[in-house]
Amino acid sequence: MLRFYALLACLLPLHFLMAQDQNLEINCHCENLNSPFSNVRAIDNRIENQLLGYIQTGLGNRVRAIRFNGSIADTLAHFFVSKSPEVGPSMVFMLNELFLHEVESAGRLKLSLRLFRETGDGKFVEFLTVDSVYRPKGFDVTKKLLRQVNEQFCEIAKRAVEVKLDSNSDQRAYSLNELAVLDSLEKLNIPMYVASKPHAGIYKDYQHFKMNTPDISTEMLIDTSKAKNIKVFRIFKAKNRKVKLDNQGIYAVSDGNILIKVTSAGDYCIMTKENSDFYYERTGSFASQPNNAMMPLMYGGAVGGAIGAMIIIAADGSISYGPKIERYRFRINHRRGNSIPLMVVQKAPRFSRSIKESDSNSNETN
Repeated sequence: MLRFYALLACLLPLHFLMAQDQNLEINCHCENLNSPFSNVRAIDNRIENQLLGYIQTGLGNRVRAIRFNGSIADTLAHFFVSKSPEVGPSMVFMLNELFLHEVESAGRLKLSLRLFRETGDGKFVEFLTVDSVYRPKGFDVTKKLLRQVNEQFCEIAKRAVEVKLDSNSDQRAYSLNELAVLDSLEKLNIPMYVASKPHAGIYKDYQHFKMNTPDISTEMLIDTSKAKNIKVFRIFKAKNRKVKLDNQGIYAVSDGNILIKVTSAGDYCIMTKENSDFYYERTGSFASQPNNAMMPLMYGGAVGGAIGAMIIIAADGSISYGPKIERYRFRINHRRGNSIPLMVVQKAPRFSRSIKESDSNSNETN
């Protein structure tokens, strides 16, 4: 026991490895931009305090959560506001997703937004949609990634100026009140979002999922008795047998009652419908995973190198650093089908330890 306290005392100075949050700085000044919009309204479809992402900085690539002081949607709306005193048309800026992520010297900025321009009769039509992933490269990816928000919004603001509305278009126009609830209005036209139950079968992509039409309509058996080890089987009645599902290249599965999201890593996560959205939770880390996918929970040692997120003390007293394993909540983007990280629902422990203590009756003295 004394050795444990001595070891713990040695670890106390390592608190600096537990990274502090990184504030996102936004500068709405764009060179050579003459926006015509004198009034821009912002609609933020994210939840309050939604995750903005993670970067890696300092000794050992410490993981830092990204924060923003204030209303990020209202602030970003200023990229589109005219600097001219002349009165111009109004615009609505709708923010659906903004997420920054850095891992192993590679960064990604995911943006999902929609712009609506006033038509002159108090209605607004959508004239620019952005659903993109931006990847800064080169030296010091961290700084480049943090600058991406400013740089990309300047580019988007310039594109907004260049778009010409087609007066002969039959595109639907919305009132401000309709835009405030546009997501809910659109989901009323998506079969899976209004269905009382999902159809049983295998959904290989989001297009079939949202239409509630499985690629393969078949009887399924889903065992959720162990939340950390969900099992999915396909039933072949003609052969009177069940076969464990090959989960590669699958978006979701259902037995007609339970919906299961199949992640890119092949993990099974129970999907729940709350109000007008589909959600699921998953344990993993944004600290060390390729292709912007969540890294599944790993056992038996550190994964991904020393990132300074979790201290692991082995039985022999050796110290290593592992990824910050936490449980995250995701929402399905009803338009694209991708998973949007919302929040941490279960924090990682400050450090994990495994100490083989001496038996109380032992004569060992060293």
